[in-house]
Amino acid sequence: MTLVSYQALQAGFNQSVPVALRLTDTSVDTVTVGDALATMTVFKRGDEVTKIIIETVATDEAIHATFYQLFVQGLEGGMQWSSSNYYHAMMATLADHGAHTGMNELGIRAEHVYQAPNRIVVTITR
Repeated sequence: MTLVSYQALQAGFNQSVPVALRLTDTSVDTVTVGDALATMTVFKRGDEVTKIIIETVATDEAIHATFYQLFVQGLEGGMQWSSSNYYHAMMATLADHGAHTGMNELGIRAEHVYQAPNRIVVTITR
């Protein structure tokens, strides 16, 4: 199922993140941005975004830096996908290393999964 058009994601996301993390104009089906602490990969079919995966090191530094910029500023803020359910899912995953899912009122799910050693993968779908 489609999350959003790539054009709409690019417009909303890019206005809320640093230049180094902005999504580029591209025709490829997979786009990755990020750094050594966290990456975000956008999967698309044509202009339709089908899934977004954010991988981060499970440290305070990584979560408060690049992950925060990608997920909170770019997706929750820039795309207006905000939900306290996402925060609670991340905190639960950090606490028990389990899988936890948060969903917003738009039906956008963010499944947080701990992967040893010390990584969290967040898969965003509808």
